Amino acid sequence: MAEWVVLQLQYPGRELRPAGILLFDSQNDQLHLSLRNLVADENEEDLMEVWSELAEDFRSKIQELGGTQVLEWLEADASHVVQLSARRQIKLESADPSETLEQLFAWHVLAKVSTSQRQYGPSDRKVSEDQLRQAQKQVGPLPSPALQILSLLQNPNSHMSQIEQAISRDPVLTAHLVGVANLAAYNDPARTLFSAIQRLGVDTVQFQVMALTMKKAFSAPTLRTVWNHSVLAAQVARQLAQKTAVSPSEAGLLGLVHDIGQVVLAGLGDFYRSQLQHLREQGLTAVAAERVLCGKSHAELGADLLASWSLPSDMVRAVAAHHSSAHADSNLAALLYITEAEIDDEQDIYDIEKHRSATQRLQLQPQALFRKAVSVDPDLGALRFAAAG
Repeated sequence: MAEWVVLQLQYPGRELRPAGILLFDSQNDQLHLSLRNLVADENEEDLMEVWSELAEDFRSKIQELGGTQVLEWLEADASHVVQLSARRQIKLESADPSETLEQLFAWHVLAKVSTSQRQYGPSDRKVSEDQLRQAQKQVGPLPSPALQILSLLQNPNSHMSQIEQAISRDPVLTAHLVGVANLAAYNDPARTLFSAIQRLGVDTVQFQVMALTMKKAFSAPTLRTVWNHSVLAAQVARQLAQKTAVSPSEAGLLGLVHDIGQVVLAGLGDFYRSQLQHLREQGLTAVAAERVLCGKSHAELGADLLASWSLPSDMVRAVAAHHSSAHADSNLAALLYITEAEIDDEQDIYDIEKHRSATQRLQLQPQALFRKAVSVDPDLGALRFAAAG
């Protein structure tokens, strides 16, 4: 088993550029490399010069050093100009990795991710529409108590006493809201549900009710990492929204629900997971493998589920498109795509054209993005699973 990563060139004030593929054979400590000749337009001479010097240095170090040392050099000394995607495993079919390297380079550097599916046809699909419907039914609708609370919170004519009474029937939710209210730096702690609701405000209470309800769907050990990723996505989406015209509260909720389709896929069982792993070992991303096996990815499956829960249509469309090759057609969709690109979680490959379209739509400059670890606000941190399996 080997590992592969996409090498991306980063330059101050510029977008990331996919520049090559690294294939690391850890058993023999060998690093195999395929690089693009050009990573910029002709009018970006400074960027081409940086890349030319780096590529030459890179090739010489591969000749001199072992694979582990080259990776360490990249992460330590070249991190100001190079960013590596998450490592993904792949099974090498022969001692000569050149064919595998060429295939990965064609799929993930020169073309869109969808190119990697062209060698697969309808006969490779393993999951029927009926099986997908049954998996969605297993997730079920939002619980009635949560729907009642959300309905009251969204109704401007609701009285605080009605909201308090509805929430108080759920002791876990009550304790959670009081705890979140006390995360803020107040001298006088909230001791009652009423004071907690007043302190948090309707938007935050609505977000926390939806979040705690959603969290239950991700309680299986295999889904806890997905949920913690969703919490991080909510944080990044919130922060990005503050630099755009998108509502931070809407952006946070969008980040939180965007991967609900993973719960549907988890309901397909061990056979599906083994087939997914097999395709990933062939070099497909998780999203590409999902489309081969199911005819759609967790993004479209999640959108179908959210539509059945009557979430706003623009949120549903944004979730459906967050791994699509189509360009973002709304501010929410653009924001969600950028959010996912900022917190690479091994599901997909960064698409520079879609990223450029999304940043232009939101009028975001590259320097407004993060590229570094993001700290999570206390109210979101309280939603994480302590240990993800």
